[in-house]
Amino acid sequence: MTQDSPFSNLQGTFGQSTPKPNVGGVDYNHPQEEKVRQAIMAALSQTQTGQDLLEMASQNRVAIRVIKAKGASGFVPEAKTVYIGLAPELSTPSPEIILDTAAYLRQAQLQFLGQKNPDDSMSSVDQAIAFDTKILDSLTVMCKITSESYEKGHTEFVDAMLRMGHGELYESFKRDGPGPQMKELFYKLYIEVN
Repeated sequence: MTQDSPFSNLQGTFGQSTPKPNVGGVDYNHPQEEKVRQAIMAALSQTQTGQDLLEMASQNRVAIRVIKAKGASGFVPEAKTVYIGLAPELSTPSPEIILDTAAYLRQAQLQFLGQKNPDDSMSSVDQAIAFDTKILDSLTVMCKITSESYEKGHTEFVDAMLRMGHGELYESFKRDGPGPQMKELFYKLYIEVN
């Protein structure tokens, strides 16, 4: 990301608002955290949806932290932080990591819009609906970023969606846009497992 980028001033917000993770004497700090975070932000800023998510994160002071871990990523509302787990020997985020970051930023945005995470105060049906809604919304954001990137001639996110098992959902998004057909396909592919 260059200094003339509209997101170059986000470094403090994304890197410093949350204490560095150190739990029980274990150092979870990724050795290339700043480099990886900048690469994620640069990739997201190439699409309108990614730009919108980065702007939301800046306005709401959501931090993006890269930690030494494999498959341990997510948004923690109490810390206002998106944690991205990456093996310590890696210094470049994959397209999957970038798409996951976008999904977690969207989950943060939903939180600020009043759509809280499912909790024990909800009935089991309401919990399932809330959970499914957030997951489908996150997948839709991944589809948007993939589509916007593809329109600019970049195919790496399409390949990532296929590797992640979301190819059919992406094809539905490209064909019909977001809407009821995506919801039906989501339940068919991910929920109604026989």
